Amino acid sequence: MSNTDLLATLAALPPLRAVDTTLLAPVEAALGHAFSDPRWLRWALTSKGWVNEHPDWKDNKALEWLGDALLYRVVTEHFVLSGAAQCTGAATPQRVKLINNTRLAEVAEGLGLWDALYLGVGERRNNQADGRTRFLSCAMEALLGAAYMDARTHGQDANAQVDALVRRHLLQHLDA
Repeated sequence: MSNTDLLATLAALPPLRAVDTTLLAPVEAALGHAFSDPRWLRWALTSKGWVNEHPDWKDNKALEWLGDALLYRVVTEHFVLSGAAQCTGAATPQRVKLINNTRLAEVAEGLGLWDALYLGVGERRNNQADGRTRFLSCAMEALLGAAYMDARTHGQDANAQVDALVRRHLLQHLDA
């Protein structure tokens, strides 16, 4: 999807409602990041099940894909700049420790994403650990993609925005 396609999709989404603002504000506060256009955040938190029940919405898969690539870049760059990447055998387990569904879900849970996710009725009811972990980790990656696109479309340094979020919320767990 091109930047133009993503902007067109964002523009076609339903407008924010008061309930959206109520759900999204605590996430922004926990993130320490305010979105210039909170529709990006709402999109990042929208599951396929929700879209099945609300066809005028779009699921977060494109943003998740972007966020996954951005996360990999920031973490890899961290290891290269810290010198840990000189021995890929030592850096790879550390990177895996940071970039996995369980870790991403833990961070997402800490940010309060579960309560803000737009899940379908069946998804919300199926609150088993594996499903919950998957929804949260996907939303965390999508959130990074949304932060990037929000910054990019508002003339901000998109890479710096994502770098700051990853450092604040994931790299701090490196030595944990």
